[in-house]
Amino acid sequence: MRRTLVAAGLFLCFLSGSVSAQFTGNPFVYANADDQFLSCYSIASRSSYYCLNVSDFNDRQICAGLADSSQTPCRSMTNRNLQLSCFGMAFAPNFPSNCRDITDVNLQLFCYGVSGWDPSFCVNIPDTNTRLLCNAMATRNSASCSGISNPNDQQFCYGVSGHDSSFCWSIE
Repeated sequence: MRRTLVAAGLFLCFLSGSVSAQFTGNPFVYANADDQFLSCYSIASRSSYYCLNVSDFNDRQICAGLADSSQTPCRSMTNRNLQLSCFGMAFAPNFPSNCRDITDVNLQLFCYGVSGWDPSFCVNIPDTNTRLLCNAMATRNSASCSGISNPNDQQFCYGVSGHDSSFCWSIE
């Protein structure tokens, strides 16, 4: 599927990142490929413009926070665990202390790893794909992404960990 970067329509969300993060610890779980593409493109290119079209509110805010390295979008998030992750990751590596009050153990490990640029926290995340994404983002090195089993998640990992939006175009 080929995309052009124009205003995208809203989509119904049956599974938001906040629900799925509870199972894997991954704060970057999307309802559809378009949301994942928009988030990937925004975070990788460091411009929150396309985050505005992400359908899930919390996903939109975390996208904007990371794309702009700003905690301001995180303030209005409705899921406290994702909000704390957003606060920590937006200014990485400066504020890993935001992660300490996250109640989901795996999301807390992910947050500490990415927020503190410390991959040692990622090692204990049981979900392989989440662990590899955490490691890639914590080290800012996309080498770990090759082991991610889902093709869209793998391209997202390459894009956001290396800040190279060209990988995002393969998300379909």
